[in-house]
Amino acid sequence: MDYDLLKVKMKKNKITYETMAKLLGLTLNGFANKINQCNSSGFYVDEANLIRKELNLSQEEAFTIFFNN
Repeated sequence: MDYDLLKVKMKKNKITYETMAKLLGLTLNGFANKINQCNSSGFYVDEANLIRKELNLSQEEAFTIFFNN
């Protein structure tokens, strides 16, 4: 998982944590915990798909962010 790349993509697309949290139906703290890997197992597949669509990520980028260790 490369959540630093996710943060870069969000910044490039001018998407805030608050905006992404609302898209995913999470609280701001819930989203921050997931992206910062605090007390969280990461994003669920449906959340990853919503993020991929919102940020227009390629399949490679999505794989690197959510599944690659």
